[in-house]
Amino acid sequence: MARARGNQIPGIPDRRLMERHLRAAEKLLQEQEFESIEEANAFLREASSQGELNWNPETPLEQAQELIYQALEAPNRRQQINLARGALAISPDCTDAYVLLAEQSTNPRRACELYQKGVDAGERSLGPEVLTEEVGHFWGIIETRPYMRARYGLAQCLWELGEKEAAVKHYRELLRLNPNDNQGVRSDLLKALLQMDNLEEAEELLQKYQEDWSADWLYTRALVRFLRQGDSPQSRKALEDALEENPYVPANLLGEAQLPRSLPPLITLGDPSEAIHYAAEFRGVWAKARGALAWLEANRESLALSLEEAEERDGAEAVGELPFPFASPYGLGLPFTTGLDEVVAEESFTEPAPEEWADLYQAAIAFKKAAPWDWIDYADLLTVENSTDGQLGYCLVMGGGGLEYGLVVFVGDEGLQACRRLLEGEVQPESFETAALLRSLSATFVDREQLEKQDLATIRALGLRFRGRNAWPYFRSQRPGWMPWYLDSAEARFLTVVLQQALEVYLQVREEGLNLFNEVDQDLILTRYFQDGQWREEWRKLEMPAQQLKVPQPNDPARLTKLRRAAGKPSGTWELDIFHLPAPIGAGSRRPYFPSCLLAVDGRSGLVLGFGLLGPTPAAEIEQEAVIQALEGAPALPRLVKVATEEMRQIIEPVTNALRVSVRVAELPMLETAKGSFFGYLNENDSL
Repeated sequence: MARARGNQIPGIPDRRLMERHLRAAEKLLQEQEFESIEEANAFLREASSQGELNWNPETPLEQAQELIYQALEAPNRRQQINLARGALAISPDCTDAYVLLAEQSTNPRRACELYQKGVDAGERSLGPEVLTEEVGHFWGIIETRPYMRARYGLAQCLWELGEKEAAVKHYRELLRLNPNDNQGVRSDLLKALLQMDNLEEAEELLQKYQEDWSADWLYTRALVRFLRQGDSPQSRKALEDALEENPYVPANLLGEAQLPRSLPPLITLGDPSEAIHYAAEFRGVWAKARGALAWLEANRESLALSLEEAEERDGAEAVGELPFPFASPYGLGLPFTTGLDEVVAEESFTEPAPEEWADLYQAAIAFKKAAPWDWIDYADLLTVENSTDGQLGYCLVMGGGGLEYGLVVFVGDEGLQACRRLLEGEVQPESFETAALLRSLSATFVDREQLEKQDLATIRALGLRFRGRNAWPYFRSQRPGWMPWYLDSAEARFLTVVLQQALEVYLQVREEGLNLFNEVDQDLILTRYFQDGQWREEWRKLEMPAQQLKVPQPNDPARLTKLRRAAGKPSGTWELDIFHLPAPIGAGSRRPYFPSCLLAVDGRSGLVLGFGLLGPTPAAEIEQEAVIQALEGAPALPRLVKVATEEMRQIIEPVTNALRVSVRVAELPMLETAKGSFFGYLNENDSL
C-alpha cells in the first residue's frame, strides 16, 4: 500500500480537500433525523450519487475555511498566499490559514510564529470543552484537524530551530490527543527521542505501537535492542524481521546506494521508496550509535538477505543503461557539432575598477549586518531600476531557510521569466534547469572555502577581513546557458545600487510597517527608481514579456528537396528535443557554458537516430540546421516527428513541411529514457 508524507504530492489533489466533502456530509446529516446508522448511510449514498455534496459555509469561520479550500486548488503560490490572507480578514480564528502561510514561508522562525498563531486560533475556535472532553479521538472530529496540523507544524519547526524539548512536548501531546496517530507523529517522536538519547521512552513508544510494521518501526526497534543488549539473539531477531519486510534499507543506511536529491513523493511499504525515506530520516541516528552500522553490515551478510539477493528473489530485472557515445544501428558515428564556433564570441568582459569593488563590498557588508532575511519572506518581490539603462532587477532575499544568505537579482525580461517560474513552483531552485537558464546577479555570504582565488585576491587588495561561517561576500553573474561567473564592471555597479536601495526598502518594512505585498492588486510590485536626482518608489504593474518567436525559413531549399527525393517514402516516428546538458565545457579564464544537445530517438524502439552538440544559446537557425543534419544522417525520413514544446514545433516545421514530414507536440517517453541514461553517464564521468 502506498502512503505519502507531507500535505501535498505534485499532480495529486491536496488531501485536505477531502475535508470539504466531509464537512458537507456532516452538515447534511445534521439537517435530517434518522432512526439508524444504516438509514443515514443510505441517505448519504443517495445524495452522493446525484453529484458532489455541496458545502455551504455560513459562519465567518466556515467562510474563511472555504477560502482555504480554494487556496489548496490555486495554481500558484502567490494566489494561495493571497487567499489565505483573505481568509484571516474574514476570521482571525481560521487555523488553516496560518498553517498554509507557514507552509509557504521559507523562514523557519516566521513559520514557527505562524504555526503558533494557528495553534492559538485553534484553541479559541474549539474551546476548552472540546480540548478536554474529546481527548483520545481528536482526528475523528473534522473541526479539530486544522488545530492538529498547526501543532504538528509547530513541533517540526521548533525541532528544526534546535528547541528540542519544546518540540518533543508537542509530539507527546499530539499522540495523547489522537493515539491513532493519523498524522504519523510517532515516527518524528521516535527519531527525536533517539537523538536525545532517551532510550527508555523510545522503548515505551516502540511497545505502544508494536503493530507498526513500517521500516521506521522495525529497523529502529532493531537499533534500540542493539543499543540496549549489543549483538544478542534478540537484536538479531529484530533485524531479521526488519530485513524480511524491507531488504532495501541497509544499502541506503550504509551508503551503498546514493540518496536522491528529492525524496519519492509516495512511500510503498517494503519498497525502495520506503528505504530511501527511512535512510533520509534515521541515518543520522544510526551513525551516532557506536558500532551500529558495522553490526548492521555484518548481520545483513550473515542473514543472506543482501539487496542483490532480495532483488533476485523478487524476480527483479536489471535495466541496462545506454552507453556513451550512443550506439546506433545505423552507424552514425561520432555526434555532429553545430554552432560551437559561435560560443567563443561571448560579450567583452571589463574587470571592475578597484573603487567599484570597494563600493560593492561596502554595500554587501551593510546588507549582511542588517540581515533582512530575519524579517523578509522569500516571496516578497521588490524591483530596482538601473538608472543607467532602465533595465529592471527583480530582487528576492535568501536566508529564510537557513542555508544560503544574500540577495539574488533577476535581470530584465529573461530574469523576470525565471523569477516567475521559481515563485510559482514551475521549477525548483536547486534544479539543473534553473541553473542553466537564469539571468541574474547575486550577492551571497558563504564560507571561505567556497571562494575562488580571484575572489580572495580582490578581498586582500581591498584590505578587508572576514571571519566565520557565512561571512564572506560572494558575487556572481549568471546568464542562460553559461556557468555562474565573475561580475563585469557594469554588473558590479548595478548590484551595488540594488543592494543599497533594496536595503532601504527592507528597513522600511521592519521599522515603518511597509507591506511588499499589494493586497489590492497582486500584480503590482514596489519599484525603486532614480529621478530628478533622488531615489523614489512606486507600485508598478508586473508586465510579463510577450514571447515572440521569429521562425526562419531554411536558407537552402534545394538541399531539402534533394534529401526528400533521396530518402524515399517516410516511415516510422521520431521523438526529438533540444536541451542543455549538465556538463559544462570550458575552463581556466574562459567562462564555461552548458552545451545544448539535439537528441532524436526511434519512437518504438528507443534507438538513438541523431545526436548533436550545439552552443549554450543556439539561435533558431542553428537548431534548424541541427535537425537537418540529423535527418541527413538517417537511412530514412520519419513519417512523424514528435517534439516536446510548441516552440520547437514552430522552429522545425519549415524543415518538416519541405520534407513532407508531419510534426506535432506530444509526450516523449522513449527520448526521456535515453536522456536519463545520458545524464546518468555524465553524472558518473563529470564531463563530456
